[in-house]
Amino acid sequence: MIYKVYVQKSPETGEFIDPNVYSAWHGFDKMGVETVPFTWAQLRDGEIELTRDALVVGGILPVRTAVERLGYKPPENVDYPVCLEPFLRRNVRRATIRDAHRLCVDDKVVPPVFIKPVTGHKEFDGHVISCYRDTIRTAGWMKEQPDTEVWISEVVEFTSECRYFVNRGQVVGVGHYRGDPLKLPDGYVVRHAVKVYEDSGEAPVAYTIDFGVISNGETVLVEVNDGFAFGCYGLNSLKHARMLEDRWCQMVDLPLTVR
Repeated sequence: MIYKVYVQKSPETGEFIDPNVYSAWHGFDKMGVETVPFTWAQLRDGEIELTRDALVVGGILPVRTAVERLGYKPPENVDYPVCLEPFLRRNVRRATIRDAHRLCVDDKVVPPVFIKPVTGHKEFDGHVISCYRDTIRTAGWMKEQPDTEVWISEVVEFTSECRYFVNRGQVVGVGHYRGDPLKLPDGYVVRHAVKVYEDSGEAPVAYTIDFGVISNGETVLVEVNDGFAFGCYGLNSLKHARMLEDRWCQMVDLPLTVR
């Protein structure tokens, strides 16, 4: 059982680092769980007393760091589970920044591709590269760390994108975050993908799965994100907190709370 929650705040402003951490704090506060603020520097420097039953809420790096310091393997980025590849409807491969830049020939990338970091640490924002100018955004990585891993994806035109929140095998919420809010993904496709992922045995106890509608009206998978730190896009704060609680317990080998 979780008895305390550390919530990450900015050392400059003293405010929560983003709306997602605020939402989690609000949910845990409604649950009656003690919340304690911390900064990344305090966690990094070992000034936080970490225990399995004291959950850490914050950015991806702080949570992974806390899990590792407790003696457990930090979760890897999910993105594109193998079992869900049929739902992508596009080619996606793992490569490096060097590979991505080599696609540019005579100032053109034909066809254009979408790239984003593999690690989930947001070293840079995902973006389309179609010409030499587009590679400038990752020129520093190419020079200093050319073996940085990225996903290289075929470009598709999304007209709408939604995030579905899954906890204990059930979709508990949905948030529209880009494009036309009246063009919603096919619920049957979403439910089928969730079932496939759950049946694979690879799904964490809490995660988000993003689906979009492309220009021809087809519903396709955007990506999957682990449930230990994610954009909540208006999800009910109590459901948000429960997702974080379940995923933390799973990561540090604690039994899930009986509900």
